[in-house]
Amino acid sequence: MPARVGDTFAARECSGAADLRLFYGLPARLVRAGRQTDEQSARETKRVIRMCAAEGKRFRFFVCSDGEGRAVCRCALSWRDGWDAGHVGFFESDGDARAVRVLFAHVREAAVALGLTQLVGPVNGSIWDAYRYKVAGFEQGTYTCDRNTPPDYPQLWEVAGFARMQTWHSDLIGSVIGGRTRAKLERRLARAQELGYRFTYVGEGGFVRGLSVLWRLIVELYAGFPAFEPVSEEGFARRFKGLRWLLDPRCALLAYDAQGEPVGFGIALPDYAQALVQAAGGLGKLAALVRTRVRPARYVIAYVGVKPGHEGLGGALCGLLAHRQEETGAQGVAALMAEGKPTASYAGSQGVPTWHYALYHLSI
Repeated sequence: MPARVGDTFAARECSGAADLRLFYGLPARLVRAGRQTDEQSARETKRVIRMCAAEGKRFRFFVCSDGEGRAVCRCALSWRDGWDAGHVGFFESDGDARAVRVLFAHVREAAVALGLTQLVGPVNGSIWDAYRYKVAGFEQGTYTCDRNTPPDYPQLWEVAGFARMQTWHSDLIGSVIGGRTRAKLERRLARAQELGYRFTYVGEGGFVRGLSVLWRLIVELYAGFPAFEPVSEEGFARRFKGLRWLLDPRCALLAYDAQGEPVGFGIALPDYAQALVQAAGGLGKLAALVRTRVRPARYVIAYVGVKPGHEGLGGALCGLLAHRQEETGAQGVAALMAEGKPTASYAGSQGVPTWHYALYHLSI
């Protein structure tokens, strides 16, 4: 496909080593110029792409250059055979909306030629790796699981014709979940125990075994998620096995019904983000990791899910996580609650909406 030219910008698909060097090198060039980026290193980007390609995802890469031949924005298009929607990710830009429009117009043409009918993003590899943009709450800093994307990236996508298809919010919770919310969680926990539900830690009986149970639950419960795609148990383990060194074991819960079937999960992570920002040097960051894991200043309630037919169990899981929060006196973040979904009420009704996120789509 020939390059698309607009104003003084030209977008093209990467067709050789020189183009790929522009693609992978753009974030570092933007950083040197004082520009915030979505900032995955070239090495990490390549690792994610290789991992997704091994799982059946196909990729094409695009760059847009200015009149002097310098790359000013980039993205990747990924899809699977038989899909109607392609994923757009690994987007980076110097902030010029004209160049972004030229880039996305070229990607759209390529997607139409592949038989795709819509584009969804940002999805860096897959939703198991990195997706969505923060659209509000930049002034509140970051937390573990947050994406500290450049504030103007959502606007650049919207100017190019993308519209929001899913939104989330994350709420800041006080040191203790209190009042009516806490009473509700305690009632649901007591009721779950009366009904014979059993709660264990992910690491009980071995972390790999617990991760396998978590994979089966998450793949089933996330099947209707926007931009969902399957992931193998091995692929899931590759992505999340490192959590064993970061989790507070008492905040990684699995729920089993009276028959012993796994039916839910609740995971809160110590919030390492602020501690790492404030720490100096390699040893300082290592000490901050250890200190935060043992006694965090804040927990991030990152994942809560229950199978249909087990209503109230999500509140019970959050009640158990609240016990741990109370023991340590830590603050909390109820993270990434999808607007209009039941999980938005598990722990967030006590919190203050602080951060907001969006996933985008474009019909083609």
